[in-house]
Amino acid sequence: MNDNLGISVIVDNHPRFFCEYVLWVLCAKDSLSIPKRVYFINNKHESLIRFSRKNGIDVKFADQLIPEAPHCNKLIPFLDEDKFENQIVSDTDLFFSRDVACFFSSDLVRLPPNNHASPPLSIFEKLYKFAKFNKTPELGTALFEGENSRETFKGNVSAGLIFIPKKLNYAAKLWYERAKWLSENKTILGRFANHVDQVSFAMMVHQHDIPFSHLPAQTNAILELLPQIQSVYGFHLTSGHLPNFKHFLNKDKTLNSDIINSSIRTDCEFINKRILKSIELLYKMPETSGFVENFLNSDWRRGEASSHI
Repeated sequence: MNDNLGISVIVDNHPRFFCEYVLWVLCAKDSLSIPKRVYFINNKHESLIRFSRKNGIDVKFADQLIPEAPHCNKLIPFLDEDKFENQIVSDTDLFFSRDVACFFSSDLVRLPPNNHASPPLSIFEKLYKFAKFNKTPELGTALFEGENSRETFKGNVSAGLIFIPKKLNYAAKLWYERAKWLSENKTILGRFANHVDQVSFAMMVHQHDIPFSHLPAQTNAILELLPQIQSVYGFHLTSGHLPNFKHFLNKDKTLNSDIINSSIRTDCEFINKRILKSIELLYKMPETSGFVENFLNSDWRRGEASSHI
């Protein structure tokens, strides 16, 4: 494992992220062996700060990085002068059941594979032509079929879990510069305009030949994947997916362990225990008490203000 390895999580100023963060902490503190840090973006809510410090989470505050592309706030820890030398960043809705530190011992940038070939290959081809890239990127495949195909470029990832080692810290600045450029040209992305973070990553890796490899999908497992795997490290329970997989959730918001592989039921039970504990805590916090009904609710449709994942 790399020295000074730590994980950070970004919490944007919306009760959806506050709720997810509470569950993230309950899972991370019992599953991850490495130091943990939170960056609160444009918010300083006292109950969340107290909760963080009580559970051993280092607390920092920041402003939005690129206001037109809020997904890119996840770059903030990598650009922080006081960052972990070997930095991991997780989404708030990625809940760990096992320690992922074992996957970050190399000097490679690492992210999970893309889930549904999104954006589709045609968008990347159009964008790379507009950017005047001369060489063709290496092809790859997504976990599941998107618009009639699993084919994508290798650099198209899921940005729910990101690792940049000390040796490649300079890649964060290159990513940020490309993200700023893409946020100014995101009309090219069409209905995929909220994917600035992951698309700019693909462009950066391709343009600068950054050493990169995919993390196991089991570190960032979406609901659709759970019946098909025999081990899991992180459950990515994004609110954008829940409406399409209602049968994966019980009425009390816990995961339905009857429809997943029996070998990961212990992990499921680990998460479920903390889901119930988080709900108990969320009702007591002024920042979250009015939103708990929407948390892990497959009938809730998130709005634009909280759409980024």
